[in-house]
Amino acid sequence: MKLSDDPRATTDVDIAIGALMRARREQLGVPQRHVAEDVGISFQQLQKYESGDNRVSAAMLTKIAQALNVEPSELLPGGAGKAKRRTAKGPDEDALGLQLQAAYRRITSKRARRLILDLARRLGGPDTVAGKRPARSKRKVRR
Repeated sequence: MKLSDDPRATTDVDIAIGALMRARREQLGVPQRHVAEDVGISFQQLQKYESGDNRVSAAMLTKIAQALNVEPSELLPGGAGKAKRRTAKGPDEDALGLQLQAAYRRITSKRARRLILDLARRLGGPDTVAGKRPARSKRKVRR
């Protein structure tokens, strides 16, 4: 373990955290810039975290874990694989969902966001948000 007189210097733990972050991001197939945008940092800063060149604060680790859809403990040495992912979906579904979220967040038009949400709801089947059944159409069906 690297030891230094400077308490702000990075250590082997910081390098291990960065490696776990990078591994999870690559597992999901999400580019650095998407994760960086989600947490509000530059992709260069994310590169520094992933390489262990910069230390990651607890608050930032939590944001990055949320963007990568894992518990923060999974990004700590010895914690990988112990905690359950927040979803029961497979890694491919996680990756696609995260990519969709990242793309959606970059859309600035409220109208476009509503159209995409409506499309997703239609493709996903009946809207059961908050346990409510979809309203029945008032259109008469000709027989």
